[in-house]
Amino acid sequence: MMGEAKNLTLRIDGVPFMIVANPRYFNLDLQYEVSINGGEAVMFVFDKDLGRYSATGDASVLVPDVVDQAIGDKLNGLSLEAQGSD
Repeated sequence: MMGEAKNLTLRIDGVPFMIVANPRYFNLDLQYEVSINGGEAVMFVFDKDLGRYSATGDASVLVPDVVDQAIGDKLNGLSLEAQGSD
């Protein structure tokens, strides 16, 4: 089961970021394939140590920490909404 892509605008330190988050399920875990400003897709998975979604994989090095945290916090909210609609 996959939901619709979410188009988001986040303002981080006064800079707007256009985010497209595509939900994906892997082994029943909700993950997001995220494009930032039309760039290469980066997978965001829930990190139990951080308590939020965080970028993973090779492309994650392209995501600054402050952007990773803002996107992760927003994805936490989206995943809670998705769980509530089941």
